Amino acid sequence: MAESNTSTSSKLWWWSALAVAGTACALGTWYVQQAKRQGTSNKARERWKRHAERMLSNESERSGNASSTWTRTMSSGRKSMEETIDACDSIRKSLRSWRQKGNVSSQIRKKRRGRPLYISAPINALVEGVIADITTFADLLRYGNFGLGTFNQLDGEAVIVDGEVYQLREDGSTRKVDPLTKTPFVCLTDFDPAVVQETYFEESFVGWSVLKAAIESLFESPNVVYALRITGKFQYIKSRAVSKAQENETLVEAAERQTVFEFENIEGSLVGFYTPTFLSNVHVPGFHLHFIDKDCKKGGHLLDLKASNIKIEVQESHVLVLQLPTTQEYMQSDLSGDIQEDLMNAES
Repeated sequence: MAESNTSTSSKLWWWSALAVAGTACALGTWYVQQAKRQGTSNKARERWKRHAERMLSNESERSGNASSTWTRTMSSGRKSMEETIDACDSIRKSLRSWRQKGNVSSQIRKKRRGRPLYISAPINALVEGVIADITTFADLLRYGNFGLGTFNQLDGEAVIVDGEVYQLREDGSTRKVDPLTKTPFVCLTDFDPAVVQETYFEESFVGWSVLKAAIESLFESPNVVYALRITGKFQYIKSRAVSKAQENETLVEAAERQTVFEFENIEGSLVGFYTPTFLSNVHVPGFHLHFIDKDCKKGGHLLDLKASNIKIEVQESHVLVLQLPTTQEYMQSDLSGDIQEDLMNAES
């Protein structure tokens, strides 16, 4: 019962203190206004100050223990605030020290679940020889502005950047293509990265295996699809492009005639996706990236690289939309086989 009375007394004191403060402020404002009219503002301020102090002093005497409780609460609050500020300073110092050691980055994370990923045909159809379709890039661009794929008869690699379609040809050159060009396989999305990270490696450069680990460290889970764009200056890029398939030739057979080319000290972007292993019949499992230089003149399917200062952008996708072709060739194909060995041979 005593505790209840103390709590009630404290509440009453709070309300009375607020009322007193409000009254004091109102009186002070009135005094100053009057003083300004009479040219005696200094005297008015002094009178207001004495009046306010007298009112607060009287209220303080009446409140007794409630006032002491309020003082202790405010003191405790100030102490907690100071401890929080000290902790924040400590974290900032740790991050600053971490950045100075290298392998560090500035990072922006946005809370979003990304855009749907659209795939125009399962990858196993391409491996099994369905290398032509009636679908055009124009049909697919309504689903996204960013992605990769190939062309009918495997006539080079495709990369889609900012809604423009580029053909990465077997000699390492790149050209923009008509959106009405047909494709048997495209994977694309509206790119809106949730993670943007600037990465600086201590070493003069790192290889693809180290960079892959750095990218994977940004993933929340290995069980969803990620759209990726890695931009910067690369000390070395090793890439390839598949030659146009001959009649009745499969992806694996065409890949045996692929052209491998290398670029040094080149600026550009890697565009592509990370796909979980359990979707390996739908898209290439793991990392699948195509390179295009900043002038959109050179590029190819990534095989290896060396880099030191890059920007990594990651978009997480929890929705996957798969289109199934309607051609007779697709409808009559046997897609029940295990394609993993052939796919890895074609992609390496």
